[in-house]
Amino acid sequence: MAMTGGIAQLDTHDVFNQPPLLEGVNLFTGDRALSDAVASAGAGAHHARLASLGARCGSAEVIGWGAEANRVLPVLETHDRFGHRSEQVTFHPAYHELMR
Repeated sequence: MAMTGGIAQLDTHDVFNQPPLLEGVNLFTGDRALSDAVASAGAGAHHARLASLGARCGSAEVIGWGAEANRVLPVLETHDRFGHRSEQVTFHPAYHELMR
């Protein structure tokens, strides 16, 4: 086994069977079935706005928010610090960014 510079550089550690990161893509224009469905439903006038939204949703920032919101689960707080029922759910800030 040839070593070319550290453990991470071993010839056996070349990862070639993974897809590229899903970021910097337009999730509306890249989805032909969705684009065609919007056009056939007579909503073609909204194509530019949907394309803008698709570009935003496919950005690295928004995809990162989604990953973070999935990683950190919501927390149910049934009682406050005094023992009174509060029934509040606390979400990670990334979840709120996605819902804006």
